[in-house]
Amino acid sequence: MKMNERIHRGGGRWRLLPLLLFSTLILNTAAYAVPVDSHAIRIPADAGVVPMPASAVTEPKSGPDPLRAAAGEILISRETAPGAEVLRYCFPAKLRSAEFGMITISPGGTFVIDLGEETPGFFTVDADGNEQPLSIATLPAGPFFMRADGAEWLIMRPQCFRDRDAEGGTLRILSGGSELRLTHDADGWRLGAVCTLTEGFGSFWYLRAESLAAQDGYRWFQDCSVGLFGGIHRLTAYGYYYPTSTSHIGYAPDLYYRIPAPHIAVKLAHSPALPAKLCAVAMLDICRAGASPTGDLPTLIGVDWLLRDYGLGAGFYDTRFNTDFAWALLDLGRSLGLDEYKEQAHRFVDSLRRHIDESADGSDGLYFSPDYGHASGGTGGVTHTSLNHQAAEASFLIRAGYSSYAMRLVKTIEATADEWIKPDGDLWYARTADGEYFGADYPYLTYNDLYELQLLLETDAGRRSGPIDRLLAAKLRWMEKNGVTGYLK
Repeated sequence: MKMNERIHRGGGRWRLLPLLLFSTLILNTAAYAVPVDSHAIRIPADAGVVPMPASAVTEPKSGPDPLRAAAGEILISRETAPGAEVLRYCFPAKLRSAEFGMITISPGGTFVIDLGEETPGFFTVDADGNEQPLSIATLPAGPFFMRADGAEWLIMRPQCFRDRDAEGGTLRILSGGSELRLTHDADGWRLGAVCTLTEGFGSFWYLRAESLAAQDGYRWFQDCSVGLFGGIHRLTAYGYYYPTSTSHIGYAPDLYYRIPAPHIAVKLAHSPALPAKLCAVAMLDICRAGASPTGDLPTLIGVDWLLRDYGLGAGFYDTRFNTDFAWALLDLGRSLGLDEYKEQAHRFVDSLRRHIDESADGSDGLYFSPDYGHASGGTGGVTHTSLNHQAAEASFLIRAGYSSYAMRLVKTIEATADEWIKPDGDLWYARTADGEYFGADYPYLTYNDLYELQLLLETDAGRRSGPIDRLLAAKLRWMEKNGVTGYLK
């Protein structure tokens, strides 16, 4: 019996098949239960054709270090839970070949998936959530859907990477073609993903379930069709990567850096659609492996102005990235029953509170949360505090059950509300540790953060904040005057 048959026999519309990510990784998660068992094995890269083992050596919960794949090992780890499995495969370009159930991996980064006898069908989803049929010749560069082997799949074309640094902070994108091939013979249909590699490693992923439609069909897909593993974003077994900008130390056009909180994943985590949440788990489960013991996720590439102004080099912590990441973990942990996600989110709460307490003694009644910190400290003193960071952190603390501490941040916003409003009605971006306000605010991000904080205050504390209303009113007038859209209503 094939691997997929072992998992999905027994049905039920939302009984999950594997959620698989091919990169140096294949990932699958259970939607309704915490993984209950963990196994892993290591196989030399030159071992030839290797069958998927029936059992494996038990290792620590965190599993083997995926960085070892670069040294020439295949990594396989598996976590089991009712109705689902988690599979991770790490391998270098020089791998000879390996077979794992329905998957065959060949030299140079070629993946062949055994689809069985059912003729595959391909489609994408338009802006209204309606299916639009595709052929193998018209498959897009980004994600697309496939129906095959009694399941629905969301698939992305292969991508190629090289020169990942020792800490996993950056990697380079390999240019060159990749393609998908559909073949049929006496044994059935096969989908091949070809990513020609002579160095580095390949990336190919898919999400699979009996149905990927939510209550509103496939509309959830529009949240990720552009950004999800396509466009400028890259997901690998080492994390989620964005292109470097000219302010990053070591910038190059083909150099990508690991971002602590992928915006697409955070958005999908808060979606009511289960397939969207599963995509978020696929991304965040990789990203959270790079967290420190306190739950923080560092940015592993330096930024020139942070080093110049505050003495903060590579390995700094961005409180907004980390707050967004922790809230996504907490939301997924609560909705999908993932205890380890909730535990990591609460570890970050402790870290955030220490960060605030060490930066502000509260003697003046004000508790500003600096935007950045570093495990080894900096030489330039406490960094500035932006209004969007302060508001987002207050909201997260309320959602996490720390309302009394969150009120320190809220009261600080209220006490300084009028100082944040610029002469032209817009808001200042940030406040220095010396009390000076500066910078151009985001078009609508800060407004949305304040809007959500106000709603939480109403539901949690049973009151609206007058000072926050003044900030919202000023920003709204400025947005309307300047034709800004995209803000919450």
